Order: sequence, then structure tokens, then C-alpha cells
Amino acid sequence: MTAKKRKEKKESKLIYVPFVLLAVFIALFFSLPYLHQSSSSSTVTQADSFGTLIKVSNKGYSNSTHVYFISWYGCPFGATLSWPLYLALSHYGYLNVSTHYSIIESDIGAPVPGLIFNGFVPNSTVQFTYLYIYNQYLNATPSGQPIPESQLIQVGLQEINSSLPSWIGALIYQWEVENPNFGFPQPIALLDNHIPSTLIITGPNGTWLMVGYPYMLTPQELLQINPSPTSLYHQIESGNVPPQIAQAENYILQVISEAQ
Repeated sequence: MTAKKRKEKKESKLIYVPFVLLAVFIALFFSLPYLHQSSSSSTVTQADSFGTLIKVSNKGYSNSTHVYFISWYGCPFGATLSWPLYLALSHYGYLNVSTHYSIIESDIGAPVPGLIFNGFVPNSTVQFTYLYIYNQYLNATPSGQPIPESQLIQVGLQEINSSLPSWIGALIYQWEVENPNFGFPQPIALLDNHIPSTLIITGPNGTWLMVGYPYMLTPQELLQINPSPTSLYHQIESGNVPPQIAQAENYILQVISEAQ
């Protein structure tokens, strides 16, 4: 083949380069929205996991179904969760509770009405254990031992490990202290420098964990329903359960049923 013909052949191939590049560009252009959509969907799923009961293990840590509530006396999230939790557990036994107000937090703007759990007598195979790991103002243990702000997480874990089965402390450490979860860029305990209110449901069919309040019942919505804990308690006891609280109650009952 002469040099001239080789040159002509090479040039003829180069003619197709712009068309190949154009095809690649078009393919990338139309695939970008789908790539972005996939990434966005993943982010939304993580963010939605706050306030939901996530199945964290197919293993159950109890032969019967057991509900664990870990909070602190002044927690607005714990106060919000206490109402549907009280109603759900009332199907499985008698609860001794007292009405209470949470502390005021700036993003909520008012004390949140809540219930403090004082005792539970089961009338079924479902068990309930509650534990308050800090005092009303998040600066001491429930017994009044002062806690430096820098040691709130450490002391909270110590309270959990000294009062509850060891697997609970390990689970909370993994999900709330060691790793970022629930759509947050860092572990959730580090955001406010303490162990947040946590609900754990375990049974023969697995273990579920929730941080905070149920997604369908925010502290702000609870305040709009009734800002007085005593008034709300009497309203519920009379059978007039607000729809948002009833929805959250049914959500908890559904997971308890799945765990059994």
C-alpha cells in the first residue's frame, strides 16, 4: 500500500470520530437525569429513616416480644413518642404513668406534653422495659449525679449497659454513636452530644429500632393537638384519640405484630 493510500484510509476513519463523540455525548446527556434520580432516591430513603422503625436484624433477642424505650426525662422527642407508645402497650398490659412536660428547645419553642412511664404489668407475652438515662435538664443522671457535657454520651451508654441486656448497648452504639445513619452526615448522638430517645422492638422474627418520634407525629403537631399533658391524657382516656396519635399507635402495633 502506498503512503498516499494509507493517508487516505486514515483520514477516512477520522471522519467517523465526530459522530462517535456525538453519540457518546447524547448517551451521557440522557442518562444523567436517571443517575441523578437514583442518587436522590437513595438520599430520600436515608432521610426518611428518622422516625421509622428500621429492621436492624433478622435475629430476635427474646423468646417473647419485648419493647424497650430509652429516653430522658426532659426529652421533647421522648415526650412525643410516649403517647402512641402508651396506647400501643395498653393492648398488652397495664401501664402506670404520670403526665409531664419536656424542656423547651429553640426549634420547637414550647414544652412538649408527655407521659413518664412508672410501671408495667403485662397481661400477655409482650414485655415492656423503659429506662431514663438523663435528668430533666440533660446535665445529670436520673439519680442526680452531675454529668459534664463532654461525657453525656459515655455516661448514657454506661446507664444503658448497667441496666439493660448488653446487646442493646451494642446496638445503640453501632447505630447512633459509631456510624452515620438516618440520613445525617455524622452519628446522630454526636449531633446533640447525647444518646437520643430510642425505641427497640425485638421478638422471634427480628429486631427493629427507631430514633426520635414517629414520622407521622412531630412535637409541633402534638402541641397543636393539645399543649397540656393532663388534658390530653384525660382526652385519650375518654376514648377521643387524635388521628395522628392513633396512626402512630397503629404503626407501633404493626411492628410488634411483625416481631411476634
